[in-house]
Amino acid sequence: VMTGFERDLKDKILGTNAHLVVIRSGAPMEDYRTTMARLAKMPGVQAATPFIYNQVMLSTGRHVSGVVLRGIEPDSDRKVTRLSRSIVEGEMERLDPKPGSEAAPGVMIGRELARHLNLSLGDRVNVVSPTGTITPLGMMPKLKPFQVTAIFNTGMFEYDSSMAYISLEKAQSFFDLGATVTGIQTK
Repeated sequence: VMTGFERDLKDKILGTNAHLVVIRSGAPMEDYRTTMARLAKMPGVQAATPFIYNQVMLSTGRHVSGVVLRGIEPDSDRKVTRLSRSIVEGEMERLDPKPGSEAAPGVMIGRELARHLNLSLGDRVNVVSPTGTITPLGMMPKLKPFQVTAIFNTGMFEYDSSMAYISLEKAQSFFDLGATVTGIQTK
């Protein structure tokens, strides 16, 4: 029983997280593509994907929840984590709207977070960053509307109630990171 429980817990944790995370201490990672290429040449490394990690609030007007927002590249993330297999509604590929589309960028949220915020596939939610711009009235938080394009269920309440994902490109833009990332996940 314990061996089965341990294996299930390990699978759930590694389904959302990578085996190895490479970050630059104290600053965003610049020229991450070169670092990913170097990692790919190392023995045992099967795949690598960049990510952005930041804390935000999700607001629906009546409900607010603090979450960890991760910016990911859906294609390369699929090779490193099993997050795409946890999707119960929608599609990870819809995080980025089609070029020329008027649709809001997509956000993928956990099933428990969707329940807490009373959100369904296609609903809009505001992502609020505590770091914004300074105005004569003080600090104004940054706010951007997103559309729920996928809902996932990892089976771990902590992940399903406190994690949200957007595309890497939208995260770089939202957090004013330019072409930098928080780090690289590897399998």
